[in-house]
Amino acid sequence: MALSALIKKRDFGPVATQKLATLATVGPRVAKVATFSVANPEKLPIPAADSTERHRLWRLQFPGCEPLELSVCPSATWAEMRDRHPDATLLEPWAEPVAPAGPLATEDERAIRQWLASIGEDDAQIIAEVISHCREDADYRDYYLGRASIELPAVDDDRIHCTTCINLTGELCQAARRGELAQTSRNHRPIDRPRRCYCYSPRPDVADRRTGAERYPGMEWMRAKA
Repeated sequence: MALSALIKKRDFGPVATQKLATLATVGPRVAKVATFSVANPEKLPIPAADSTERHRLWRLQFPGCEPLELSVCPSATWAEMRDRHPDATLLEPWAEPVAPAGPLATEDERAIRQWLASIGEDDAQIIAEVISHCREDADYRDYYLGRASIELPAVDDDRIHCTTCINLTGELCQAARRGELAQTSRNHRPIDRPRRCYCYSPRPDVADRRTGAERYPGMEWMRAKA
């Protein structure tokens, strides 16, 4: 079963409108519905330039809604997006996201595939697209791993939570703020999900005193070079 059908039956992220159910993949970047209204415009004309290039990331706006930032699977042209959403008042591709700090771990890919299987997804093309997005897009990876960590049955593993790390102050990761995490913003606000982190440092009340470097010696690539 395709994700496009499953969206109608499951809470698959903060979907703002049923119009979005025609998209195969709805990722983590969907805005909430606003209460203002605008006039329903005529169908948007195809722009003279960039009308045949395919994009997976799009920004749309509908009457009565704030702009929506979406990912589509498979990628689509401007004309295809216009035909899917003829009521859109805004339709434009948007910039690619920041790449993840490291490769998608085998066990993380397995968890994503298991979660997709758990919701009935069996379309090989969509599964391949989701895995590809998670390899290239840090937000996608966090989103799908977050869903997997919440909805899949708990299993014994060696992952930690940021809430048990002394580097987490409020919502900010102090290791990132000090520039210790490679390819990570100094204003990084981690999602609290099971993860492996080379810069992990346990809080005083955590029984297991091993640091991230001791737990995951093969993940030294995560630490920024001085």
